[in-house]
Amino acid sequence: SHFYSGLFSWEVERVLKTIERYESEGVDYLPALQAIRAAMEEPSDFDKPVFISIRELDKAIRKRTKSAN
Repeated sequence: SHFYSGLFSWEVERVLKTIERYESEGVDYLPALQAIRAAMEEPSDFDKPVFISIRELDKAIRKRTKSAN
């Protein structure tokens, strides 16, 4: 397979670090995080593992969903 569980981990980590840095400026990053998360569920012709970065994305989404309520 062309996919492995750690694929996208570095990219997601960078996205989350960048959001932490700029979130205080009032930008709502929740839709972007949800889009990245949804992209990881897109169908593929290859076998896909469960990506490790999904946990971190889900955690970040939950955090921002709670603060939006």
